[in-house]
Amino acid sequence: MNRTHARGPVEPPFSCTSLRLVAEPVEAIVSRLASVVENDNREPRYRAEGREIVTVHTGRRQSPPKAREALFFMVEGILATNQDDLVDSDILRMADLVRAIRAAERNDPTPPANIARAA
Repeated sequence: MNRTHARGPVEPPFSCTSLRLVAEPVEAIVSRLASVVENDNREPRYRAEGREIVTVHTGRRQSPPKAREALFFMVEGILATNQDDLVDSDILRMADLVRAIRAAERNDPTPPANIARAA
């Protein structure tokens, strides 16, 4: 009895594609985001109310860490989309969420140690 575990060549699954660098699509998204955000005169889709981020249309509230998770999923969706007209609206939504996260994080209460130092 031969106990060797030699196998023949292994083929990748049929739907596999080669790996690609994420830097190229991300650079394109960021450059488009910069140009789109400069000419933005519309109502934002997200806003900060105190320490929470509120979705304007649904009233859904989330904390900044949960909003960051949603932002990561949003970026993955943008990278997976091939249609430019869909990507533009997603980029605008992403910019609104980034602004709301930053505004909510600025609304953090002052830590007690900073209050003690100031007194």
